[in-house]
Amino acid sequence: MKEVLPIPEQPVHPGLILKFECECRGITVEELAVQLEYTLDDLQEVLLGNAPVIPLLALKIERLWELSAGLLISIQKDHDAVHWGSPQS
Repeated sequence: MKEVLPIPEQPVHPGLILKFECECRGITVEELAVQLEYTLDDLQEVLLGNAPVIPLLALKIERLWELSAGLLISIQKDHDAVHWGSPQS
């Protein structure tokens, strides 16, 4: 049975979605980095939510997995608006 993710109160980082997608597809981060022609370190930072999904990466993912680049960019924008737009405590 597939794992069901809870609905977050705030927009989730798209890297976390991609990490979950890797797990569902049974692909390692190393394999994905090679397939995307992306450095492993940079990809790991994205999947941990520490770096943004940039348009080039979103397009590569769209070509590989048929996952909408526009959707990934939109999710990134929503995430950034909440996390960068809120005052620092």
